[in-house]
Amino acid sequence: MDPVVRKLNKLHALSGSDIDEIHRCSLRRQHYHHDAQICREGERFVCRAVLSGWVAQVRELPDGRRQIFSFLLPGDLIGMRRSSQAHSSLIAMTEVVTADITPLCERVGDGRSSMALQKACGRAEEMEERILLNHIVRLGRQTASQRLAHILLEIGERLAMADQADPCDYTLPITQENLADALGLSLVHINRTIQTLRREQLMHLHGRHVVLLRPERLASLAGFTPIEEQGARSSPRAEPRSWVN
Repeated sequence: MDPVVRKLNKLHALSGSDIDEIHRCSLRRQHYHHDAQICREGERFVCRAVLSGWVAQVRELPDGRRQIFSFLLPGDLIGMRRSSQAHSSLIAMTEVVTADITPLCERVGDGRSSMALQKACGRAEEMEERILLNHIVRLGRQTASQRLAHILLEIGERLAMADQADPCDYTLPITQENLADALGLSLVHINRTIQTLRREQLMHLHGRHVVLLRPERLASLAGFTPIEEQGARSSPRAEPRSWVN
């Protein structure tokens, strides 16, 4: 549960007893192979924490195409404030380990956990909402170069929050096709966009290794604001919410 603890502790300072509670409320761990379906749309939803690997939140279309709504990274909490039925599918993009955190969801939801832990989980849930809103803006209003720059900056920030990587130098264990499915672009278009950012010396992508060479210029291009700063502007004193219906 270390990535979860690190992320929540950055969102709101936790005590030793809070950290112990997170560990106590973590039930069985499940391992998934690459491309395994963790949860299918319409199935009963289980609150989970991603301990390692990358997970895609996906809606599959009747013609075989798919839209990736988000990439869930180590430290992310899944389903903290959703109904008992999954509204999208979850697919392992890599080897993945998750933990069932249903007891934690229940304790936070009914106020049995500390105020600090409730606030940390509340801010994690608000961050999830901001990530989804950012994605809607990417798809609806940004050019291909802006979309790619924005999502790479956002992924770097999220990985750094759980102490998984440097925000400008990290492993991207997904394919260009996965990026295309997330950004609403064709495979040819995403490849051309990567080449464009390379030529402009804004990023370097070799295999699965990403280096953001000029993050300030990328941020200017994409109109990127760090997720934590968005939260500071919109909700400086986030109150705890209820997750369990």
